[in-house]
Amino acid sequence: MKSGRLITAALVLAISGAWTPVALADETATLVVLRGPATIDGARLDIEPELVEWFTDRPVHDAGDMTADQLADLWSRQLEASPPNAAITGDQANAVVTLTSFSTPGDAVSFDYEIITGELNDGDIGVVSIFIDPIQETMTITEGP
Repeated sequence: MKSGRLITAALVLAISGAWTPVALADETATLVVLRGPATIDGARLDIEPELVEWFTDRPVHDAGDMTADQLADLWSRQLEASPPNAAITGDQANAVVTLTSFSTPGDAVSFDYEIITGELNDGDIGVVSIFIDPIQETMTITEGP
């Protein structure tokens, strides 16, 4: 019951105002979802995310959002060394890819990718949702300003 004690301690500290990060348990898998208008140029996808959300599955159910900078930090700490798969879906997009690189030019988030299944055509592909492989790690997202 280590993770139960970790969560209880985190809640007590957060309620008391002594601590603002949310620390998720080691066993928790975190799925990251980006949604927004996107374009494809060769094997590069650019998306202007309206929102970058995350949520967890059992044993700890939790959810929140993060900034592109927090996603960049997560990428550099875990995903860069082991590129994740992602599902890209929308009215003009339906593919499963491996995301091979990540950058944040301006307000956009850019990924280089390799197709696993499906097809992505060059140009404006409308609003898409990108579901990035569950991430197995203790993830800390600082909430607030």
